[in-house]
Amino acid sequence: MRPREKNLVKAISQERIAILLDEAGACFAKNPKRAKRFCELAFLIVKKNKVRLSAEQKLSFCRKCFSFWRPGRSVSVSFDRVNKRVVYRCLDCGSERRIGYKS
Repeated sequence: MRPREKNLVKAISQERIAILLDEAGACFAKNPKRAKRFCELAFLIVKKNKVRLSAEQKLSFCRKCFSFWRPGRSVSVSFDRVNKRVVYRCLDCGSERRIGYKS
């Protein structure tokens, strides 16, 4: 594949990922299973086309069980002040994601 075609494929992939994650957020309240499926599809596109997710997109779903994250409903957010990290814990599968911060 030519470099120009690769750039086009990556641009289309990023666009579709954004659409899928927006739809997951919109339908999460009514149908969490559908939101989970949208997150799965978005991650399949990421893996297939080797596209990077933005920081906001990375924190929008669980990479283990693909559940859409809504603080308080599907993910708990806590601060680890000793190690200076924000800890996101999925309420469906229990997996954690730790992100460092500077004070």
